[in-house]
Amino acid sequence: MPVLSLRNSWTVLFMAVAVCGPSLWPVSSLTPMVWAQADTDTEDTAEETYRAPLVTINVASVNRILGGVEYIFSKADRSEIADMMTGMLSNVGDLKGLDRDKPLGMMLFLKTGLPPQPEPVGYLPVDNIADLMKTVEIGPVSMRKVDGDNRYELAGPNRTLHVLMQDGYAFVGNNADLLDRKFPNPETVNSQLSTKYDIGLNINLTSLPEAIKNVFVTFLKASSQSELQQRDGERDSAFRIRRANGESTLQFIEQLLTQCESMTLGMRASPEDKSAVFDLNINALEDSTFASYLTDLAGRQSYFDCLLKESTPFAMSVSWMMDQREQKSLLEILDVAKNEIARGLAGRDEEEEEEDGKDKPVPKNGALEDIFKALKATANDGHIDFFMQMEGQPAEGFTLIGGARIAEGRRVASAMQSILQLVQERSEDTTIELNAGSHQGVTFHKIQGPNDDDSRVFGENPAFYVGSSSKTIWFCLGGQEALPTMKSAIDLVQENLVSPKERAPSAPFQIVANITRWLELNADSENSGRGRELAQEAFKKGEDTVRLDFRPTESGARFRVHLAEGFLKFVGLAIANRVDRSQL
Repeated sequence: MPVLSLRNSWTVLFMAVAVCGPSLWPVSSLTPMVWAQADTDTEDTAEETYRAPLVTINVASVNRILGGVEYIFSKADRSEIADMMTGMLSNVGDLKGLDRDKPLGMMLFLKTGLPPQPEPVGYLPVDNIADLMKTVEIGPVSMRKVDGDNRYELAGPNRTLHVLMQDGYAFVGNNADLLDRKFPNPETVNSQLSTKYDIGLNINLTSLPEAIKNVFVTFLKASSQSELQQRDGERDSAFRIRRANGESTLQFIEQLLTQCESMTLGMRASPEDKSAVFDLNINALEDSTFASYLTDLAGRQSYFDCLLKESTPFAMSVSWMMDQREQKSLLEILDVAKNEIARGLAGRDEEEEEEDGKDKPVPKNGALEDIFKALKATANDGHIDFFMQMEGQPAEGFTLIGGARIAEGRRVASAMQSILQLVQERSEDTTIELNAGSHQGVTFHKIQGPNDDDSRVFGENPAFYVGSSSKTIWFCLGGQEALPTMKSAIDLVQENLVSPKERAPSAPFQIVANITRWLELNADSENSGRGRELAQEAFKKGEDTVRLDFRPTESGARFRVHLAEGFLKFVGLAIANRVDRSQL
């Protein structure tokens, strides 16, 4: 994606909002139902300047946060740190006057006028206004009631904030006019955020009118044109890849802005689930192209689904249905990759290219053409199905196995052997053994080169094996157990094809890792450091898993990072260690 001026982009957007907003913002069609309902409850909605916030930051409650802090330090066996932090509330009067069981946070509106600016409104749950006034006055701030119902001022050394009391909440803003409205109850309007997450952030794109979104998209496209041009001295191959990625990213951003209803980022640490979760939810507009794209991502189950293990040191699986935008970008990248590999096989380097950056024509390599015809056929099919996984124990060295579904695999098998023969003839530090083994109709070739850097992870004398069946490329990397492990994986896939087991639909993209296995590598190293010591104390088997996945939802898609309890213990230990060092 070309680099754009963020400041200029937002300036254009806000100026368009300021100039066009009052005439383009019909509340009934551009605000969520709960906001629209709150507006109709007022006696004189025609005179109100009213719209939904663009951004909402919501904290489930003070007590929920304190409970999370207590949970983290209890896992680290340092509950006294949590007690110390809780005790710090005495410095602010134990937050008397606030309801510590209700949500609090901030809403960000777009202020009309010139220059256009974002305008924040905080909301705090109040159970006793008199106690709250006393709590506020502990600091260099005074709170007093002013003329008008439920109106107050917070006067500080440098500025004055304005407060509106409504429905048990204090709404706080820089501008008294901003509070001339009836806000919906934050406990009701943010109930989903509070239920799901300790801390949540919601971006409500329906608060922006379509005309303004189009202005912003037009500005992005115009700003991108110069960045997507070929630069002086830039090689054709580098330019083509940069342009393909830039155009694809720009189209995705356009879809996100014009066909996305909202985005939510949330975090929770759950003693019940013994884990921490970070979510990014994307909710697309119903019946939009973007919604169809997100729904269709998981259109096919992965061929390698039966191989994935939760206890593995590392595993990654991709079973992704591409749209036309992604297919076009991938086809362009494959075309460039083919030319670059052909240049390398022909013994050409960058210094031989013309001074103007134009790549000289490279003679075609028939075997290479066959391989990329198969890759392009796979891209045109629209389904990317790829997996790789680490297996084994640190003491003996890990084995990496993997595979990818491909069209016209038999053509690839023949072409692969021809390419490897050519590489073998020209390489001085790489040993290639053709037809080093076979299994279930797959012939494997062995590639071995300088492996000093790999031996720490993969054991002594690791080698790379690669082979192809009619529809699958298989590969593995490791020591003596690499090829037997690969053969066992192929057998398991074949058994699953004959007698498939019922499984929940897999995510179109997922990564799983277990930290303990990695910590066991060089566990006796003298240069481990305090961080490694804390990690070894925190992460135990069964409590060390990190999982990333991206999957469709009913209204869009969700990207999730799931951390097992050991990560929370590690955070508690790290903070406690910092506290201990500060007291030395």
